[in-house]
Amino acid sequence: MLKPLSIYLFIRKILLFILSLFIVDRACSSFDKEKVSKILVIRLDRIGDFMITTPLLKALKARFPLSEITLLARPNIRDLAGSQPWVDKTISFKGKLSILALFKLGEKIKKENFDLSIDCLFDYTLKTAFLCYLSRARYILGFDIDGRGVFLNLKVKPSGLKMGIVDETLNLLNAVGIESAQAKPELFVDKKELESVNNFLSREEVARNDILVAVHPGGHYPSQRWPWTRFCEVIDNISVQDDVKVVLVGSFLETGLLESIKKFSKRGVRIFRSASLPSLAALIERSDLLVCNNSGPLHMAAALKKPTVSTMGPTDSILWRPAGSGHVVLKAEVECSPCNRPICREHKCMAAIEAAEVSKVVSLEIDRIRKKRCVTPLV
Repeated sequence: MLKPLSIYLFIRKILLFILSLFIVDRACSSFDKEKVSKILVIRLDRIGDFMITTPLLKALKARFPLSEITLLARPNIRDLAGSQPWVDKTISFKGKLSILALFKLGEKIKKENFDLSIDCLFDYTLKTAFLCYLSRARYILGFDIDGRGVFLNLKVKPSGLKMGIVDETLNLLNAVGIESAQAKPELFVDKKELESVNNFLSREEVARNDILVAVHPGGHYPSQRWPWTRFCEVIDNISVQDDVKVVLVGSFLETGLLESIKKFSKRGVRIFRSASLPSLAALIERSDLLVCNNSGPLHMAAALKKPTVSTMGPTDSILWRPAGSGHVVLKAEVECSPCNRPICREHKCMAAIEAAEVSKVVSLEIDRIRKKRCVTPLV
Protein backbone atom coordinates (compact mmCIF):
# COMPACT_ATOMS: atom_id res chain seq x y z
CA MET A 1 0.00 0.00 0.00
CA LEU A 2 1.36 3.40 -0.98
CA LYS A 3 2.06 5.86 1.81
CA PRO A 4 0.55 9.40 1.66
CA LEU A 5 4.01 10.93 1.11
CA SER A 6 4.70 8.63 -1.85
CA ILE A 7 1.36 9.55 -3.42
CA TYR A 8 2.05 13.27 -2.88
CA LEU A 9 5.51 13.07 -4.45
CA PHE A 10 4.19 11.09 -7.44
CA ILE A 11 1.48 13.67 -8.15
CA ARG A 12 3.96 16.50 -7.57
CA LYS A 13 6.40 15.11 -10.12
CA ILE A 14 3.66 15.12 -12.75
CA LEU A 15 2.71 18.72 -11.93
CA LEU A 16 6.35 19.83 -11.95
CA PHE A 17 6.84 18.21 -15.34
CA ILE A 18 3.90 20.20 -16.68
CA LEU A 19 5.34 23.33 -15.05
CA SER A 20 8.69 22.70 -16.74
CA LEU A 21 6.98 23.13 -20.12
CA PHE A 22 6.15 26.73 -19.25
CA ILE A 23 8.98 27.79 -16.94
CA VAL A 24 11.62 30.14 -18.32
CA ASP A 25 14.55 28.04 -19.54
CA ARG A 26 17.81 29.00 -17.83
CA ALA A 27 19.82 26.04 -19.05
CA CYS A 28 23.61 26.32 -19.21
CA SER A 29 25.78 24.23 -21.50
CA SER A 30 28.88 24.46 -19.28
CA PHE A 31 30.18 26.11 -16.13
CA ASP A 32 32.61 29.01 -16.55
CA LYS A 33 34.56 29.86 -13.39
CA GLU A 34 35.54 33.26 -14.78
CA LYS A 35 31.90 34.37 -14.82
CA VAL A 36 31.46 33.88 -11.06
CA SER A 37 32.12 36.88 -8.82
CA LYS A 38 29.10 36.74 -6.49
CA ILE A 39 27.89 33.53 -4.85
CA LEU A 40 24.74 32.93 -2.80
CA VAL A 41 24.51 29.92 -0.46
CA ILE A 42 21.06 29.24 1.00
CA ARG A 43 20.69 27.59 4.43
CA LEU A 44 17.29 28.54 5.80
CA ASP A 45 17.11 25.57 8.16
CA ARG A 46 18.76 24.79 11.49
CA ILE A 47 22.09 24.91 13.33
CA GLY A 48 23.31 21.46 12.38
CA ASP A 49 22.52 22.09 8.72
CA PHE A 50 24.75 25.15 8.72
CA MET A 51 27.55 23.27 10.47
CA ILE A 52 27.61 20.48 7.87
CA THR A 53 27.81 23.18 5.16
CA THR A 54 31.03 24.77 6.46
CA PRO A 55 33.28 22.45 4.37
CA LEU A 56 31.35 23.53 1.26
CA LEU A 57 31.77 27.22 2.14
CA LYS A 58 35.48 26.73 2.76
CA ALA A 59 35.94 24.90 -0.54
CA LEU A 60 34.05 27.62 -2.42
CA LYS A 61 36.29 30.32 -0.95
CA ALA A 62 39.39 28.34 -1.94
CA ARG A 63 38.08 27.83 -5.49
CA PHE A 64 36.79 31.39 -5.91
CA PRO A 65 39.07 33.47 -3.62
CA LEU A 66 38.11 36.79 -5.20
CA SER A 67 34.37 36.10 -5.22
CA GLU A 68 31.99 37.46 -2.60
CA ILE A 69 30.16 34.66 -0.77
CA THR A 70 26.81 35.55 0.78
CA LEU A 71 24.95 33.26 3.17
CA LEU A 72 21.16 33.47 3.36
CA ALA A 73 20.20 32.11 6.78
CA ARG A 74 18.07 32.55 9.87
CA PRO A 75 19.10 35.39 12.26
CA ASN A 76 20.66 33.05 14.86
CA ILE A 77 22.75 31.34 12.18
CA ARG A 78 23.84 34.74 10.86
CA ASP A 79 25.25 35.58 14.31
CA LEU A 80 27.42 32.46 14.14
CA ALA A 81 28.33 32.73 10.45
CA GLY A 82 29.53 36.31 10.81
CA SER A 83 32.75 35.20 12.51
CA GLN A 84 33.57 32.49 9.96
CA PRO A 85 36.28 33.42 7.41
CA TRP A 86 34.54 31.88 4.38
CA VAL A 87 31.43 34.08 4.61
CA ASP A 88 31.79 37.64 3.33
CA LYS A 89 28.21 38.76 3.78
CA THR A 90 24.99 37.50 5.34
CA ILE A 91 21.32 38.03 4.59
CA SER A 92 18.88 36.96 7.28
CA PHE A 93 15.27 35.91 7.01
CA LYS A 94 12.98 35.60 10.01
CA GLY A 95 9.55 34.05 10.09
CA LYS A 96 7.60 31.53 8.06
CA LEU A 97 8.57 31.11 4.41
CA SER A 98 5.06 31.58 3.02
CA ILE A 99 4.39 31.98 -0.70
CA LEU A 100 4.19 35.77 -0.33
CA ALA A 101 7.36 35.88 1.78
CA LEU A 102 9.09 33.63 -0.75
CA PHE A 103 8.45 36.04 -3.62
CA LYS A 104 9.44 39.08 -1.53
CA LEU A 105 12.69 37.41 -0.50
CA GLY A 106 13.28 36.32 -4.09
CA GLU A 107 12.92 39.91 -5.27
CA LYS A 108 15.40 41.03 -2.62
CA ILE A 109 18.13 38.57 -3.57
CA LYS A 110 17.50 39.13 -7.28
CA LYS A 111 18.71 42.72 -6.83
CA GLU A 112 22.09 41.39 -5.61
CA ASN A 113 22.85 40.02 -9.11
CA PHE A 114 24.38 36.72 -8.00
CA ASP A 115 26.27 34.66 -10.56
CA LEU A 116 25.98 31.35 -8.70
CA SER A 117 23.12 30.41 -6.38
CA ILE A 118 23.40 27.21 -4.31
CA ASP A 119 20.60 25.42 -2.47
CA CYS A 120 22.24 22.98 -0.04
CA LEU A 121 19.03 21.29 1.11
CA PHE A 122 19.23 17.49 0.85
CA ASP A 123 15.48 16.94 0.87
CA TYR A 124 12.39 16.93 -1.34
CA THR A 125 11.12 20.34 -0.13
CA LEU A 126 10.67 22.81 -2.99
CA LYS A 127 10.81 26.27 -1.43
CA THR A 128 14.56 26.85 -1.30
CA ALA A 129 15.05 25.43 -4.81
CA PHE A 130 12.39 27.84 -6.08
CA LEU A 131 14.10 30.65 -4.16
CA CYS A 132 17.31 29.84 -6.03
CA TYR A 133 15.38 30.15 -9.28
CA LEU A 134 13.97 33.51 -8.19
CA SER A 135 17.52 34.78 -7.61
CA ARG A 136 17.92 34.78 -11.42
CA ALA A 137 21.55 33.75 -11.05
CA ARG A 138 23.43 32.58 -14.13
CA TYR A 139 24.09 29.23 -12.44
CA ILE A 140 21.55 27.60 -10.10
CA LEU A 141 22.92 24.58 -8.24
CA GLY A 142 21.15 22.09 -5.99
CA PHE A 143 19.99 18.52 -5.44
CA ASP A 144 17.57 17.12 -7.99
CA ILE A 145 15.30 15.20 -5.60
CA ASP A 146 11.70 14.33 -6.48
CA GLY A 147 11.36 16.94 -9.21
CA ARG A 148 13.24 19.85 -7.57
CA GLY A 149 15.52 19.95 -10.59
CA VAL A 150 12.94 21.89 -12.58
CA PHE A 151 14.19 25.04 -10.81
CA LEU A 152 17.91 24.27 -11.29
CA ASN A 153 20.32 24.33 -14.21
CA LEU A 154 23.17 22.61 -12.37
CA LYS A 155 21.54 19.46 -11.01
CA VAL A 156 23.13 16.89 -8.72
CA LYS A 157 21.48 13.58 -7.94
CA PRO A 158 21.91 11.99 -4.48
CA SER A 159 24.80 9.54 -4.53
CA GLY A 160 22.69 6.59 -3.41
CA LEU A 161 25.65 5.47 -1.30
CA LYS A 162 25.86 5.00 2.46
CA MET A 163 27.69 8.20 3.33
CA GLY A 164 27.44 11.11 5.75
CA ILE A 165 25.53 14.29 5.03
CA VAL A 166 28.77 16.32 4.85
CA ASP A 167 30.02 14.18 1.95
CA GLU A 168 26.63 14.30 0.23
CA THR A 169 26.59 18.10 0.48
CA LEU A 170 30.12 18.35 -0.88
CA ASN A 171 29.03 16.35 -3.93
CA LEU A 172 27.26 19.51 -5.08
CA LEU A 173 30.65 21.04 -5.80
CA ASN A 174 31.45 18.48 -8.50
CA ALA A 175 29.20 20.54 -10.76
CA VAL A 176 31.48 23.58 -10.39
CA GLY A 177 34.78 21.75 -10.80
CA ILE A 178 35.63 21.09 -7.13
CA GLU A 179 36.28 17.39 -6.61
CA SER A 180 38.63 17.00 -3.64
CA ALA A 181 37.12 19.08 -0.84
CA GLN A 182 37.76 17.76 2.68
CA ALA A 183 34.73 16.74 4.71
CA LYS A 184 35.82 18.47 7.91
CA PRO A 185 33.35 20.94 9.44
CA GLU A 186 35.02 23.87 11.18
CA LEU A 187 33.91 26.54 13.60
CA PHE A 188 35.78 29.55 14.95
CA VAL A 189 34.97 30.71 18.48
CA ASP A 190 34.79 34.36 19.48
CA LYS A 191 37.44 35.17 22.11
CA LYS A 192 35.12 37.48 24.06
CA GLU A 193 32.47 34.76 24.26
CA LEU A 194 35.11 32.30 25.49
CA GLU A 195 36.20 34.75 28.18
CA SER A 196 32.57 35.14 29.26
CA VAL A 197 32.19 31.35 29.50
CA ASN A 198 35.36 31.06 31.58
CA ASN A 199 33.99 33.68 33.98
CA PHE A 200 30.72 31.73 34.25
CA LEU A 201 32.55 28.48 35.03
CA SER A 202 34.73 30.22 37.59
CA ARG A 203 31.62 31.46 39.40
CA GLU A 204 30.24 27.91 39.27
CA GLU A 205 33.47 26.61 40.87
CA VAL A 206 34.58 24.58 37.87
CA ALA A 207 38.37 24.35 37.96
CA ARG A 208 40.61 24.25 34.89
CA ASN A 209 41.70 20.69 35.64
CA ASP A 210 38.13 19.42 36.11
CA ILE A 211 36.65 17.28 33.36
CA LEU A 212 33.74 19.34 32.09
CA VAL A 213 30.86 17.37 30.58
CA ALA A 214 28.27 19.46 28.73
CA VAL A 215 24.81 17.91 28.44
CA HIS A 216 22.26 19.14 25.91
CA PRO A 217 18.94 17.28 26.42
CA GLY A 218 17.00 19.19 23.76
CA GLY A 219 16.24 18.58 20.11
CA HIS A 220 14.30 20.32 17.36
CA TYR A 221 11.65 17.60 17.05
CA PRO A 222 10.05 15.78 20.01
CA SER A 223 10.87 12.43 18.38
CA GLN A 224 14.60 13.24 18.54
CA ARG A 225 14.63 13.76 22.31
CA TRP A 226 15.74 11.00 24.63
CA PRO A 227 13.59 10.96 27.83
CA TRP A 228 14.86 13.72 30.12
CA THR A 229 14.61 11.50 33.19
CA ARG A 230 17.32 9.29 31.71
CA PHE A 231 19.59 12.28 31.32
CA CYS A 232 19.11 12.70 35.09
CA GLU A 233 20.30 9.12 35.63
CA VAL A 234 23.38 9.61 33.47
CA ILE A 235 24.29 12.84 35.25
CA ASP A 236 23.93 11.18 38.66
CA ASN A 237 26.04 8.20 37.55
CA ILE A 238 28.99 10.23 36.27
CA SER A 239 28.88 12.97 38.92
CA VAL A 240 30.08 10.60 41.66
CA GLN A 241 33.58 11.21 40.27
CA ASP A 242 35.04 14.24 42.04
CA ASP A 243 36.91 15.56 39.02
CA VAL A 244 33.82 15.50 36.78
CA LYS A 245 31.63 18.59 36.56
CA VAL A 246 28.39 18.66 34.58
CA VAL A 247 26.81 21.67 32.93
CA LEU A 248 23.39 21.60 31.27
CA VAL A 249 23.26 23.69 28.10
CA GLY A 250 20.34 25.00 26.12
CA SER A 251 18.55 28.08 24.89
CA PHE A 252 16.17 30.20 26.95
CA LEU A 253 13.31 28.34 25.24
CA GLU A 254 14.60 25.14 26.87
CA THR A 255 14.70 26.61 30.38
CA GLY A 256 11.83 24.42 31.63
CA LEU A 257 13.57 21.25 30.47
CA LEU A 258 16.89 22.28 32.01
CA GLU A 259 15.28 23.23 35.32
CA SER A 260 13.44 19.90 35.51
CA ILE A 261 16.66 17.95 35.08
CA LYS A 262 18.46 20.09 37.65
CA LYS A 263 15.61 19.63 40.14
CA PHE A 264 15.46 15.85 39.84
CA SER A 265 19.21 15.20 39.61
CA LYS A 266 20.64 14.03 42.92
CA ARG A 267 24.04 15.58 42.24
CA GLY A 268 24.96 19.20 41.72
CA VAL A 269 24.52 20.40 38.15
CA ARG A 270 24.95 23.82 36.57
CA ILE A 271 22.79 25.45 33.90
CA PHE A 272 24.21 27.50 31.04
CA ARG A 273 21.49 29.26 29.06
CA SER A 274 23.05 30.37 25.81
CA ALA A 275 21.88 33.80 24.71
CA SER A 276 23.34 33.21 21.24
CA LEU A 277 25.00 30.54 19.14
CA PRO A 278 28.46 32.14 19.55
CA SER A 279 28.11 31.78 23.34
CA LEU A 280 27.01 28.15 22.95
CA ALA A 281 30.00 27.49 20.71
CA ALA A 282 32.29 28.95 23.38
CA LEU A 283 30.81 26.69 26.08
CA ILE A 284 31.26 23.60 23.90
CA GLU A 285 34.83 24.67 23.10
CA ARG A 286 35.57 24.91 26.83
CA SER A 287 34.01 21.49 27.53
CA ASP A 288 35.80 18.15 27.34
CA LEU A 289 32.79 16.08 26.24
CA LEU A 290 29.26 16.68 24.96
CA VAL A 291 26.37 14.32 25.72
CA CYS A 292 23.28 15.05 23.64
CA ASN A 293 20.61 14.01 21.17
CA ASN A 294 20.87 14.50 17.42
CA SER A 295 20.79 18.29 17.42
CA GLY A 296 22.68 21.40 16.37
CA PRO A 297 25.12 21.34 19.32
CA LEU A 298 26.19 17.82 18.28
CA HIS A 299 27.44 19.09 14.93
CA MET A 300 28.93 22.19 16.54
CA ALA A 301 30.98 19.91 18.79
CA ALA A 302 32.12 17.90 15.77
CA ALA A 303 33.25 21.12 14.08
CA LEU A 304 35.16 22.07 17.23
CA LYS A 305 36.82 18.60 17.33
CA LYS A 306 35.20 17.76 20.67
CA PRO A 307 34.25 14.14 21.51
CA THR A 308 30.54 13.40 21.78
CA VAL A 309 28.13 10.73 22.97
CA SER A 310 24.74 11.05 21.31
CA THR A 311 21.44 9.23 20.93
CA MET A 312 19.63 8.76 17.64
CA GLY A 313 16.22 7.21 17.10
CA PRO A 314 14.10 8.29 14.12
CA THR A 315 17.17 9.73 12.37
CA ASP A 316 19.33 7.96 9.77
CA SER A 317 22.46 7.47 11.89
CA ILE A 318 24.71 6.90 8.86
CA LEU A 319 23.61 10.06 7.08
CA TRP A 320 23.56 12.29 10.17
CA ARG A 321 26.44 10.85 12.18
CA PRO A 322 28.74 13.71 13.32
CA ALA A 323 31.74 14.10 11.03
CA GLY A 324 35.22 13.18 12.20
CA SER A 325 36.52 10.88 14.93
CA GLY A 326 35.79 10.69 18.65
CA HIS A 327 32.02 10.31 18.37
CA VAL A 328 29.85 7.53 19.80
CA VAL A 329 26.30 7.27 18.47
CA LEU A 330 23.90 5.09 20.46
CA LYS A 331 20.96 3.73 18.50
CA ALA A 332 18.51 0.92 19.20
CA GLU A 333 17.68 -1.41 16.33
CA VAL A 334 13.90 -1.31 15.95
CA GLU A 335 11.95 -2.20 12.83
CA CYS A 336 10.45 1.25 12.27
CA SER A 337 13.71 3.24 12.47
CA PRO A 338 14.74 5.42 10.75
CA CYS A 339 11.33 6.94 10.06
CA ASN A 340 12.29 10.66 10.17
CA ARG A 341 8.99 11.50 11.82
CA PRO A 342 9.00 14.72 13.87
CA ILE A 343 6.48 13.30 16.37
CA CYS A 344 5.96 9.68 17.44
CA ARG A 345 3.45 8.37 19.97
CA GLU A 346 5.29 5.14 20.70
CA HIS A 347 8.85 6.49 20.63
CA LYS A 348 10.17 2.92 20.78
CA CYS A 349 13.54 3.72 19.22
CA MET A 350 14.49 6.25 21.91
CA ALA A 351 12.86 4.39 24.80
CA ALA A 352 14.97 1.34 23.96
CA ILE A 353 18.21 3.20 24.74
CA GLU A 354 18.90 2.55 28.43
CA ALA A 355 20.47 5.06 30.81
CA ALA A 356 22.91 2.40 32.05
CA GLU A 357 24.23 1.93 28.51
CA VAL A 358 24.74 5.66 27.98
CA SER A 359 26.35 6.03 31.43
CA LYS A 360 28.81 3.25 30.63
CA VAL A 361 29.84 4.82 27.33
CA VAL A 362 30.16 8.30 28.87
CA SER A 363 32.31 6.89 31.70
CA LEU A 364 34.60 5.22 29.16
CA GLU A 365 34.97 8.54 27.33
CA ILE A 366 35.79 10.28 30.61
CA ASP A 367 38.48 7.67 31.32
CA ARG A 368 39.89 8.26 27.85
CA ILE A 369 40.05 12.00 28.53
CA ARG A 370 41.88 11.34 31.81
CA LYS A 371 44.44 9.12 30.13
CA LYS A 372 45.00 11.73 27.46
CA ARG A 373 45.65 14.29 30.17
CA CYS A 374 47.75 11.82 32.17
CA VAL A 375 45.73 12.68 35.25
CA THR A 376 45.13 10.17 38.05
CA PRO A 377 41.40 9.68 38.78
CA LEU A 378 40.16 11.22 42.01
CA VAL A 379 38.27 8.86 44.31
